Amino acid sequence: MSSPTEFVSLQFRLLGRWGVGALRRIKLQLSPTFNSGKHPAPPLDSLPAAGAMRTSRLFPTIPRAVAWLAVVLSAGCAGRPYQYGRFHPEGVDAPQLVVMHGGPHERLDTLKSIVQFPKKLLSFGHSHDEESTDESERQVAEYLEKNDLTDVYVSVNDYDPEDQWRRLKENERVAPAWKYTLGAASVVGYTLLPGRVFGKDNYNPFTNTLSLNSPDPNRGLYEAAWAKDVHTKSHVGSYVAFSSLPGISLAREAKKTEDVVGYLQAEEQWELEKQAYPALYAQLGSQSAGLASPFVSAIISPVIGLGGGIVGHTTGRVVAGQRAKEIERIQTERSNVAIEEWLAEDAPEESAEIQLVGGEADPSESESTRNSRDD
Repeated sequence: MSSPTEFVSLQFRLLGRWGVGALRRIKLQLSPTFNSGKHPAPPLDSLPAAGAMRTSRLFPTIPRAVAWLAVVLSAGCAGRPYQYGRFHPEGVDAPQLVVMHGGPHERLDTLKSIVQFPKKLLSFGHSHDEESTDESERQVAEYLEKNDLTDVYVSVNDYDPEDQWRRLKENERVAPAWKYTLGAASVVGYTLLPGRVFGKDNYNPFTNTLSLNSPDPNRGLYEAAWAKDVHTKSHVGSYVAFSSLPGISLAREAKKTEDVVGYLQAEEQWELEKQAYPALYAQLGSQSAGLASPFVSAIISPVIGLGGGIVGHTTGRVVAGQRAKEIERIQTERSNVAIEEWLAEDAPEESAEIQLVGGEADPSESESTRNSRDD
């Protein structure tokens, strides 16, 4: 089966093909003649505007990119066994997982109510972001423990910029050059745009902090998978900076998606797995379509991203439906095996009872046994 990572390689290949074709078409339009001199070149004022030309050339490619998304992602994730993380040497005790819960914060809670008001209005007074984060916290803690990531600091509905600055300073896995540039910028963003207000989960590799502010376990697992990915690298700052570049970041997001789905499959958390496909594939589809952003106008770019997200969500629902049938088949097979084992265990006892009740002698019994039983 294909994986989200394979989808990324297809996107780069498709984008490369489109780029080469676009350059050839532009070269033809700006050359003195068309088709080896058979037709004169049109005057410059008759050519479409640059933005319009880029958009018109790109739109036929977008449906093909979305089609690749539907074909590749609908095949599901790779069937290879899930690889759990192992980051502490044997014989060395891993640190205890630390989970910090934030208390009431009048200003932030008021600001959150204002920010969440439009969402509550559209959901008829109910916002999912106001639900409890207990389930998300439990799932994330279990993931971190099973993947040997107990050194990650988990912050649940908390807001403490001072502590984040301290953790940034004490993080020895990040070089000072990255720590006080991108790392400092990340803490400033945390301070000015608190995830607690917007209900966003986030993992900050510069402070090694996983912030949980959403009740959706898949969001938390998605960020925990980012923590696992970062822990596999020896040069954290360089990897974070490089993987954040446009295009390359898509491969990173695909890797996180694949890890979450693989983990849920390995743990047989089937209901959560089926819920993960639409949400994670929508995010991946939106970012895939976003590869076209440099080639279109600022007005068209959000529309392309929205379209990719819609197609990704739809594809995720299809994959979830297919996966539901597979899960049902697995459960049926296991039930049949359990019934067969139960019947196999009870069969000898039932045979013995039938033998004692029946009047005919068993030819396998010895004569002395039959005589003693008759007496």
